Amino acid sequence: MGVIPINLEGVSHYLLAAILGYEYGIGVRNGCFCAHPYMLFLMGVADEKAKIVRDEIIRGDRREVPGMVRVSFGLYNTIDDVDKLVSALRAVAAQQYKGKYHQNISNGEFIPVGWDINFDKYFSFKSN
Repeated sequence: MGVIPINLEGVSHYLLAAILGYEYGIGVRNGCFCAHPYMLFLMGVADEKAKIVRDEIIRGDRREVPGMVRVSFGLYNTIDDVDKLVSALRAVAAQQYKGKYHQNISNGEFIPVGWDINFDKYFSFKSN
């Protein structure tokens, strides 16, 4: 059995995390994590590009912050969970996801267009 690579080059870590969460119920960690200088090194981000991104962040625009997506497995995960993740990644790579997504400038995150959850449906806060 050969391994078929999945090419996600050019897909924003913000968008990938959003699609996995909203459309597949797969929670991931995305971003530059905690060790920003080391992460920038691992991603091959040049010092000049890092300075440009820092300046954008100072101006309130986080859309181009470089990052990665991390999937963490636990003892409770099954082979079916891995298969679901691989299918989801293949769908994203082929741009075969359902939603249309809008990126928030201030935090960089994507949310599905028209997604408006009614928290009252799931939670109620009553004071005594």
